[in-house]
Amino acid sequence: MGVSHGALIFPCLAWRLVAGGCVLPLTREGFQPAAVTAGPQNKLIMANAAGMLLFADLDDFTIQEDVQFSQGSKDSNIQGLTMTSPESTYLYLGAEQKSQVLEYEWHSSHRVFRT
Repeated sequence: MGVSHGALIFPCLAWRLVAGGCVLPLTREGFQPAAVTAGPQNKLIMANAAGMLLFADLDDFTIQEDVQFSQGSKDSNIQGLTMTSPESTYLYLGAEQKSQVLEYEWHSSHRVFRT
């Protein structure tokens, strides 16, 4: 997966076709995704090196920021992101700053449970 002019390239999702995939209209000023994973309810979850966490709805391409995570993890240099399943309420984020994996509950408590 790559970045083209700030938009995400994601295979098999039709929007604007490019070599090897298509470009989704998911942009936010100053945001360059470092990690992306499939999330719940047809959402894509994106994180960047500055610690910003975004949820993008693939039906209407709206983007919501998880402000509590973003404020608490500034400059954590997130480089990886996954979920055990799309129905899970936990995200696992690889933070380069302290070489750690953060277990983050995004649905209700919005807090890191384990590192």
